[in-house]
Formats: sequence, C-alpha cells, structure tokens
Amino acid sequence: MIKCSQCGHDNEPIFRYCIKCGHELKVDKQTIKVEASQTPGFYVYPIRKDGKVQDPLPLQEGVNIIGANETSQVRLQDDRWVENKHAEINVAGDKAFISDLNTTFGTYVRIRREQQLTGGDEIRIGRGLFRLDLPWSRLTSGPDNTVWLGTQESESDVFGRLLRIGPGDTVIQAFLLRGKSVVIGRKQGDILLSNDMVVSGKHAEIVPVDENNCLLRDLGSLNGSYYRIRDSHPLGDGDYFLVGGHLMLFREMKG
Repeated sequence: MIKCSQCGHDNEPIFRYCIKCGHELKVDKQTIKVEASQTPGFYVYPIRKDGKVQDPLPLQEGVNIIGANETSQVRLQDDRWVENKHAEINVAGDKAFISDLNTTFGTYVRIRREQQLTGGDEIRIGRGLFRLDLPWSRLTSGPDNTVWLGTQESESDVFGRLLRIGPGDTVIQAFLLRGKSVVIGRKQGDILLSNDMVVSGKHAEIVPVDENNCLLRDLGSLNGSYYRIRDSHPLGDGDYFLVGGHLMLFREMKG
C-alpha cells in the first residue's frame, strides 16, 4: 500500500492520488529516470506496495515471463492474484507487446487516449471493476414482474449496459448505456461515482461504434482508465500496466 503523506491513508498502488483526501501520492513525486549508463532497450519498473519504485528490470529479446514462478524474468511474489506464469512481454527488435496468459484475474493496461472494446471486456475506473454488456437486448421480467434495470422509457437509443463487478464475479450494480456518448465521472456525467475519490470530475466516456463495439476514452483523468487485455497489446514508453496488485511502468532506453 502507498501511505498518503497528507492524511496517512493507505492506498493501493494503482492510485496516483489519495482516495481519502485527494493528495498526490509519493509514487508520483518520484522522477523515474533511465540512467545513461543503461544498455539501450526496454525496461520494466515495478512499483512496490509501499509506493517505492524498484530498480529497473531489463527485458531480453524474445519472451519475458511475468509471474510468481522463480524462473520468471519479472518475478512478483506474495500476491494471490498473480499466477506462476501470468503475463509475458515479447520483445522483437524495437517493438514490445504484452499478453495475458489466460489468467483468472487478468492483466490491465492504462489507455492513453481511447481503446475499442466489445461485449465482455472489463475496465477499471477508480476503485471499481466494470464489465461491458453488449449488444443490447431487452431484459425479461422475473416471477414478480420486475425487470432488473428496466425502464418504461424508449429504448431506441440504448446500446448496452455497464456492469459493476464485485467479489465472486457477482454483478453489484448496473447502468444503461444510451445515446451518442456516456460520460463517467465523480461530479459530472451520465454515470456518477460520487463516493469514489479516485474518480475525476469527468473521468472517461463510452462511445458506441456499432451494436457490438464501443470506444472507451479517458478524459484526462488523474488516475487513468485501465482495460483488461484479451490479445497481444503493444507497449510504448511510459505505459502503465497492472498484474495482480502490482503496478508497473514500461520504459524504453534509446541509444
């Protein structure tokens, strides 16, 4: 956990600002530099749960395994959400790609501007884990004639639902997605997460592309928006990604 120097609250390492008081966390005040003496190539900076940035781990050409196994190139210990072989970064010349190795809890990458998503994709905004339910189909009523998240209004502009996921993969909240854009924020938007201090005033938006796809756009939020990767995803200098409870920074050292 990262302890806030302002109020003393413990925050998960994914957060860049304290979820209690909003103060900038120590990890963001550290300047992470690639030393000139380092060999040109790609490096991963693990960020410890106490907020300290660890020494860079060089990535070799080819496959680099991230996991709990002692043979992993990037070893992450004492995390029940990290599997023995959890993810891999494949380095091919001047390119690098990250892939999840079919794990239970997945691997998440912070989006830079926007990311196309489809039904079943999962995202992390603030402290919440959400899943997209696309395409839209009207829900049928239950034995008591109630419809979960039903509406008497016109559904002509509804394109899906955003489901908030809780422990045990249970759905604990659901929101209709409708119109040309759905804004998510703490103070402004169509979906308000007012009790989550990690969420920015206007944090992100979901824009429909067609009945099966949409775009997730980050609106310049402080703590970012993350999505769970399904396939190989390219990494660029300065990208953040999550493996279990570990936040990591990807950097490139050019010759």
